[in-house]
Amino acid sequence: MLNCFKAFEKLSKKDSVASKVLMYFFPENSSLEKNDKEFWFIKYKNDLYYNEYSFAKDLLQTFTQYKNFKNKQFFEMIIKDKIQLFKDRKLISEFFYTLEKNEECIKATIAYILKDPSYFKLSYNINVPPEKIQKHSFIKEVKNYLEIENLRIDLKNGQSLINQYSNLVEDLNTAVKLLKADNTSLTNQVNDMQKTIDSLKKQQNETDQNLKNVNERLEQIDVRDTIKMSFRYLYKILYSKFPNNMDNVSKIWQQIMQVKIILSKPQFKEYEFITKFIEVIDFNKIDPLNKMTHDSSQTKRNFSNIKKFLQPYSDEDLQVVSNYFENLPLVDKFISLSLKFFLRPDKVDEEFQKNMTYSEIYDKVFKSC
Repeated sequence: MLNCFKAFEKLSKKDSVASKVLMYFFPENSSLEKNDKEFWFIKYKNDLYYNEYSFAKDLLQTFTQYKNFKNKQFFEMIIKDKIQLFKDRKLISEFFYTLEKNEECIKATIAYILKDPSYFKLSYNINVPPEKIQKHSFIKEVKNYLEIENLRIDLKNGQSLINQYSNLVEDLNTAVKLLKADNTSLTNQVNDMQKTIDSLKKQQNETDQNLKNVNERLEQIDVRDTIKMSFRYLYKILYSKFPNNMDNVSKIWQQIMQVKIILSKPQFKEYEFITKFIEVIDFNKIDPLNKMTHDSSQTKRNFSNIKKFLQPYSDEDLQVVSNYFENLPLVDKFISLSLKFFLRPDKVDEEFQKNMTYSEIYDKVFKSC
């Protein structure tokens, strides 16, 4: 291991590809993964699925090929393909997709696998303990940082252009004063440049406004997921008691219609506010919330946003709906599992019902029916 370290340390001083291999095989002291008597990734050796040990072998083999051809682009293309073999294991592929267009995406993914907080503090200004790195919440924090950083870069570039044109306009004005001549052509150039400055300032103001609206956009997207997953939860609760009166469906709008059918029965008269709310979202009033995409990973949902964003489309007070969904037992846990295992609804049911079944929850929610 010592000889290997010395060899890669020497190579990495002149070769950025070698530095990536060195980083993976010999983690920084701040990383949660550390070498001891053997390389840290040996403990993950498992032939059943692609893991940290598999990636170590591919990384070394690809580097060996790279040494013969010295083609950095080919090396990075192969390694990016290998990273995607992790699939949903420890959310490694999801993190990579977040950074895919970033120049240092491979290095950042290696730091993510190693759970190295010092790398993310230095490169992304994110303070986080190593045990919390491989989480949805951390990926969301990195994504938000990149969005804001891109906006800052746009602002900086815009300001630089404004300064360049402003200096040029000032120089031209000085020349006009010194010449004391009625130079129509020069004056037109000054006016054109002033218009360009005004246009750039307008773009800068729009970018500032976009930055201010980031939080509201995220709230709108989260409330969309909250509404859908709350109805999916309610469907499963009701289906546990009425399997013969409800269709076994998987699409969210089909499930919402099944909930409406059951809650329209006389025995559920006191829950009429839910069926009225379904009529609100049934007529495409929720469409504005569907126009943006976002991977939400909140552990506590903000149900008050239902009233905030959808009240203009309903004559009923939607605070009652917000309170009802918020008070459903373990609703936050159900939504979190549904988003985490979106493509595996059977896994959601298995994990969620370990402590309490849907039937037991029905008895608590609809005990008077």
